[in-house]
Amino acid sequence: MARKRAKTRSTGNTVVDENIVYPTLKYRFDDYQKEYVRSIKNTPVTMVDAKSGTGKTTLAVYMGLKMLAEEKVDKIVYLRYVDDKYLQNGFLTGDLDEKTYRLFRPFRDALDECNVTDKEFRKLAEDERIELTTDTDWRGGNLKGAFLIIDE
Repeated sequence: MARKRAKTRSTGNTVVDENIVYPTLKYRFDDYQKEYVRSIKNTPVTMVDAKSGTGKTTLAVYMGLKMLAEEKVDKIVYLRYVDDKYLQNGFLTGDLDEKTYRLFRPFRDALDECNVTDKEFRKLAEDERIELTTDTDWRGGNLKGAFLIIDE
């Protein structure tokens, strides 16, 4: 069943309606990145092992947002493993967003690269169209209709 679309409005480089954010990137893909995007489009599972700074997370988030906007998926689940370095921080002050900001920073940086505002991100999270979680919190989660990004 098709979802009724609300009127769209423009906010900078993204077009937004009530439930959809269309991502944009300001750079061209190199051959490696084109192959990575092709793999995400054409296969159910894509694994990538590349150097730091090659755009792995950014391209995965970009494709997830694009597929979300095209209604090919229902939500994006970003799953991050909690490493020993993060656990050694001990007690962190602040609310949950402040405590987890560093853990989910790669995802937030990728959203910035895709020209998604904090307001748009919060709306998608509130509507449960984006879920940020850890391997320990994900147990029993449902992946039906999800675009899953497992990061380091």
